[in-house]
Amino acid sequence: MRSQFFDHRLTLNVTAFRTEYEDFQAQGIETLPDGTVNFRLANVGKLRTQGIEVDSAARVTDDLRISASAAYLDAKITEFPLAQCYPLQTVAQGCVTTPAPAHQDLAGHRPAQAPKFKLSADANYSHPIAGTPLEGVGTASYAYQSKMNYALSGDPQTVQKAYGVLNLTLGVRDPERHYEIVAFVNNVFDKHYYANIFDQTSTYNSQTANQVILPRDFKRFAGIRGSYTF
Repeated sequence: MRSQFFDHRLTLNVTAFRTEYEDFQAQGIETLPDGTVNFRLANVGKLRTQGIEVDSAARVTDDLRISASAAYLDAKITEFPLAQCYPLQTVAQGCVTTPAPAHQDLAGHRPAQAPKFKLSADANYSHPIAGTPLEGVGTASYAYQSKMNYALSGDPQTVQKAYGVLNLTLGVRDPERHYEIVAFVNNVFDKHYYANIFDQTSTYNSQTANQVILPRDFKRFAGIRGSYTF
């Protein structure tokens, strides 16, 4: 559904979807007995995704614009009988050792990097500064996602917990938008999260060990940004 209301001041779009895949290709991580990590393309078999997405934008006043979006994703592996086991996974946890190599059946599990919920919102405000040829500008943006697993194997050591990040800016620009100077603070609430997580248990003699990739805004940081357009 694509719609606009109140003389085009409010836009609301809603999308429902369902997709089924056969021979779905996904990158998995295979840890060899000597600790070597091998990235390989795996044939998951069958996968089903369905959900709903909502996107909206509102021009509240001539100075203030707000947009928000949300997505719900119900994703499920429907066929993957020969999935790799994760490090230290036991038979009770679903790792079958015969026939070799060790494997697990991930049918019914959620695929990697598929959070159930994602939300985002942005607010943009601008207003002329009295007695100057400039506009004051400010923005706020927030993004949230629920927990997800980075590993195709469903490794409990590679789960990224739910998190939300708020970014703020405040500055000035000329009305023609040729130049702009703003102060910014990213990750205002100092929410720590990871861009990826790898289970390194096999590398460290079966001792629990994780390797993570830190994004730029893993910690709160601030600065001043200038731009010029011509």
